[in-house]
Amino acid sequence: MSNNAPNPARTPPHDKVLPDKAEIARYFHAATIGNPNEVAQFIRDYPDLLENNSSPTGATAIILAAKAGRLEVVELLAGLGANLNAGDNGDQSAIFYAAANGEAAVARFLINHGVDPTAPNRAGVSAVAIAGAQDMPIFGQEMAAHRARHLQAEADAERQRLEAAREALLQNLRDVTEAVQGGVKGNVAAPRTATFGKGKTP
Repeated sequence: MSNNAPNPARTPPHDKVLPDKAEIARYFHAATIGNPNEVAQFIRDYPDLLENNSSPTGATAIILAAKAGRLEVVELLAGLGANLNAGDNGDQSAIFYAAANGEAAVARFLINHGVDPTAPNRAGVSAVAIAGAQDMPIFGQEMAAHRARHLQAEADAERQRLEAAREALLQNLRDVTEAVQGGVKGNVAAPRTATFGKGKTP
């Protein structure tokens, strides 16, 4: 999923409608402990919570869920159109926390949905580097390798799509050429003998 797809629950630009602070805290808590049903209900009632970052660290719910390894909540929020690259007050996005905490399933999901673990934040640090700093260099390497495989798979799929489109176009061209040639053959008239007046030859 492009990771910046519009949230289908949203309406056109409007004044944000949010619950009170206590309810927002409950929403963030539900994301942290891995309660997708409660998170979904909050989003249904208050779509603007999806990108809300009024948690103490400036994190959105998807960041909190990734940090805690709550894959079901991450999947839910991503499906609703949450920005997977949103950063908190320290410019750390969901992939950074997945890397820091060794949350392989969350990291793979994010990478499969277009997040680049090798991309640096404003401080010049990447999720791969964070994994190394957390004494998990192998995990960082795995993330980078998974990203490479994901990009290769996308490139292969695009190449196959283009090849199929090319073959379909060529086949269509062959069909049109055959139809035209068949029509020309069927409409060829018998040779006409020119005359220049009765009994006269040129």
